[in-house]
Amino acid sequence: MYEYGGYDLATLYEKPANQSIVIDDLVRAYLPILEGILRMQTAGYAHADIKPPNMLIDPTATQQTLKLYLIDFGLLTPLKDLKIQFFLHEHHYPYYPPEFRIFNSVRRGIYEHRSILQMCLDNFSFFHTGTFMQWINKRWPRYLLELDTAVLFLIKMPFHQLVLDFDDEYAKKVDLYGLGMSIVEIIFRLETTFPNHLHVSSSAFLDRLLTEVLFPMIHPNVFYRITVQDAIDRIKKIFPSTSMAKAQANALPRAHPIKPKKPVKSHAIKDGHTAIKDGSQVLPSPASPASPTRPVSISEQECAKLKVSQIREMLEKHQLPKYGTKQVMCERLVEVLQHKSKEHNSAKKILKEAVKKDKKNRKQGSKEPLPTPPPVNSTQRAIDRIYTKPLTDCNNSDEKGGYPITELRGIAKDLKLTHQGKRKEICNELLRLRKQ
Repeated sequence: MYEYGGYDLATLYEKPANQSIVIDDLVRAYLPILEGILRMQTAGYAHADIKPPNMLIDPTATQQTLKLYLIDFGLLTPLKDLKIQFFLHEHHYPYYPPEFRIFNSVRRGIYEHRSILQMCLDNFSFFHTGTFMQWINKRWPRYLLELDTAVLFLIKMPFHQLVLDFDDEYAKKVDLYGLGMSIVEIIFRLETTFPNHLHVSSSAFLDRLLTEVLFPMIHPNVFYRITVQDAIDRIKKIFPSTSMAKAQANALPRAHPIKPKKPVKSHAIKDGHTAIKDGSQVLPSPASPASPTRPVSISEQECAKLKVSQIREMLEKHQLPKYGTKQVMCERLVEVLQHKSKEHNSAKKILKEAVKKDKKNRKQGSKEPLPTPPPVNSTQRAIDRIYTKPLTDCNNSDEKGGYPITELRGIAKDLKLTHQGKRKEICNELLRLRKQ
């Protein structure tokens, strides 16, 4: 599709001036994809990575025959195995439902309500959580309350029941959530950043699409979220065949499609399922968060053969800090990947032990939760996790036991400090934060 001029849905908000697709037509074009998801579910599979960059617009289609294509089946997973894909549950991703984070927390023995709620909200950090919450609370005033209620409800449920519900309820609504969140993201981005490029037949009709179709697809409580078949029926009800012709006649003309990037040949080096081409990993558009990557172990020798740019891209893909020397980055990458790979390979055993432990705790009338994660705004604890050397040596060079300047700048950037230039300025600010 890219080769013949197709472009993904992220283009609608990345380069809005180059398109004039009407949201009504986009929702209608979802029907074949929803029907395809339903067929995948019948066969027992989930796509597990539906987002705007993974849906392409057919450049040959007209406004009356708008077509979307779902691509990138690299994370295709049997529905019955979704509950043991821990690397998916842990991934900060706006296209994954909150029950992933809740399930992962309870599995690890974390029951603290506020911490888990914050983890769910962190999924929207790519959208800038505060901005997105302001927008969705205006459109859907009860959203935060519904999310809060869903967290409370699920953490009080016995873990063995969560495991059973994962197959019966959660797994079947993962792709639906990703699909709904994709178009909600497009509307959110256009409405808040490029309001003149948000094309709809009327504001009243947009409200109807959101309240009757899109918001029910991303309801934070999985038991209130509609099914794929429900979504199909609702779209057909909103767009009956008798009114489609009239809606299409009034539609805006499509702009000339954006020229795609030329297809690139990939080479032999690979990280999981992602080829590395021309010395750098093939990554999604910068405007899209990186997709989760299946855990694949890597040795220090293999890592040492990679270029620094490749290592940093692999760290980014696994949501790890990218600062430090090549050796430091390799140590960080190897340690995390080996742990994830080991956990992935023994996922069934880990899940079984978690169920057994939860039953024992509930039978005794007590819980022994793991230490809950620190508050998101706790700079002190964030610094504790980042530092690997004493801060007293901060002003010393790497040769004298201090930090390399590149690593210091990386820490400063991660902590969003104002001083990111000279060593002394960075160290003084870090020491000041340490004392707070």
